[in-house]
Amino acid sequence: MIIKMRMFRILVISLCTVLTVEIARAEGSKPEEIIKSWSVFECYTVSGAIKMAAFKNGEKLSKVSREKGRLYIQADPQNTDEFAVTYYAGFPLKTASQAVLKIDSAQKFLLYSHPEPQNSREKAYAWSHPNDDTKIINALKKGDKAEIETNSHTGKVIKDTFALSGFTSAFNFMKKKCK
Repeated sequence: MIIKMRMFRILVISLCTVLTVEIARAEGSKPEEIIKSWSVFECYTVSGAIKMAAFKNGEKLSKVSREKGRLYIQADPQNTDEFAVTYYAGFPLKTASQAVLKIDSAQKFLLYSHPEPQNSREKAYAWSHPNDDTKIINALKKGDKAEIETNSHTGKVIKDTFALSGFTSAFNFMKKKCK
């Protein structure tokens, strides 16, 4: 029951962050700090994919219509020692599917798409399991690059690559700002 409550709390935090991010983006909000490829806002830091690739039946596709993939780390303003890792794919993910997050091709973690999305925005996100958040953040701090591989609702395999240079500084700056 405690794990379910924690997962629900992290999901609520993630959804609130997603809404905050969308509102901020719509209003042209500027980050409080930019550290290499990471933008830091009050209670989250985000990076856009530096490389995006799509495949269908093993063949690399030359063009795919989608927004840029983004990797978010959110802090809970009520408890700044709790975090959530969220991936925005920029397209609808396969419902109730898993994305694989690889850090330096060594460590692997699973991210989960929404099992019952209520709208198209929820279909584009995948979240880490709350028990993995701290492990993922520690691996991100030590890594050089992160790759996320997932499946679209149309059966395409999508691979996004993120630079981790500057992540530790961005993460620490976010922790100080989110109070």
